[in-house]
Amino acid sequence: QGLDWIRKARALGLGAGDVALARTEEAQPALPLERRFREAEAMLARARDDEDARERWTKARSEWLGFRISQCRSALHLNAGDHATRHALAKLRLELGEADLAIAEYRQIETVPEFRVSALIGLGRALKRKRRFNDAIEYFTAAKHELVGMDDVRRDIIYELGGCLLLKGDIDGAMAEFKSIHSNPVERSASGAIRLPG
Repeated sequence: QGLDWIRKARALGLGAGDVALARTEEAQPALPLERRFREAEAMLARARDDEDARERWTKARSEWLGFRISQCRSALHLNAGDHATRHALAKLRLELGEADLAIAEYRQIETVPEFRVSALIGLGRALKRKRRFNDAIEYFTAAKHELVGMDDVRRDIIYELGGCLLLKGDIDGAMAEFKSIHSNPVERSASGAIRLPG
């Protein structure tokens, strides 16, 4: 009923261009989807071995992620140069298991300085999911070289890189990567570890 009133308000002359009302209208359908997902997530946490709980969580998660993807796509339709939204869409695609679509989105922002490291990591993870280990290693290596010193982000990249090397059968290469983490203490700036966008 609340959504009906918002739509009626926007249909009026003064409400048609109201940005706050537009955003509220867009957010309304998300509320029950997110609530169902959070409830299913909590239920699954309480009963990990319950197949019904897992099935409910899988369905609710798919619906929630699907809705968020459609929001991102709508925003990009209006502004294709919105790098933050494209980055969010790429992450959602990957989370939903849509590796090829995630790769397509990440490749559009991998040269954007603000999102470069995150895009390289995302490409590595998507390619790893497709079992294209050589390509994944290439992207994880590129991401590692974008960062200097040993911070939390670089450490996580090295773990991903080492994991790919293990999957490829290169045990020596993987061990060399893992050892580099422990031979270099994690460096933190005064503001803490480097954080990726989103």
